[in-house]
Amino acid sequence: MIGYISQRLTGEVTIMSSDRDYLQLVSDKVTVYSPTKKKFYDHDLVLTEFGVSPNNFLTQKILLGDSGDNVPGVKGLGSKTMLKHFPELAKDDLITLDDILQRCEGKQKILESIKNFEFQLRINQRLMDLKNPNIPEEALEEINNVLLNPFKVYDSQKFLTLYHEDELGNSIQNVQSWLFNHFHNLQKYK
Repeated sequence: MIGYISQRLTGEVTIMSSDRDYLQLVSDKVTVYSPTKKKFYDHDLVLTEFGVSPNNFLTQKILLGDSGDNVPGVKGLGSKTMLKHFPELAKDDLITLDDILQRCEGKQKILESIKNFEFQLRINQRLMDLKNPNIPEEALEEINNVLLNPFKVYDSQKFLTLYHEDELGNSIQNVQSWLFNHFHNLQKYK
């Protein structure tokens, strides 16, 4: 839902997450703040750290998989090998899974491995694509309603209640201190 919402908000958007999956959403208006690395990921930082443009971050994840999410990648394919065979992933032009598969036809062994892994890669794409999430129609209506009628007041107590109800555990270290020191800053985004 974060991907869906971030694309529909007007103005600049900052997503706060240490999950690298969100880097596929980075654009001119979307940055990702990693609280663990204390970095704001924009186009240039994604390119510098991962060797691919944010436009192609999803394609990279589809090919390499994600061990943290238990999503398998192509056996024998790592970042360096991938970039050696597909240096265009560093450019801003969108390179899709179909583009990659087309370039693999009748080529070297690793490229054949990619082609032979197509079924799993299609599953990876559906699992990892945050720009085109599969959200039920009722949920989309509710999300769009919230986007059209944004909150006017930020209630830190309500936030704390929802934080505990949703069992978010220690996703925010010392949540009470965070609320005291940072939550009031949300007022400027009204």
